[in-house]
Amino acid sequence: FLNPETRVKMLENIAAIVETLTVNIE
Repeated sequence: FLNPETRVKMLENIAAIVETLTVNIE
């Protein structure tokens, strides 16, 4: 299992990717 810090970084990276995709769609 991943440690909490790594999990948080992954979630932040995913959130940034989702934001970028959303901006590109608009």
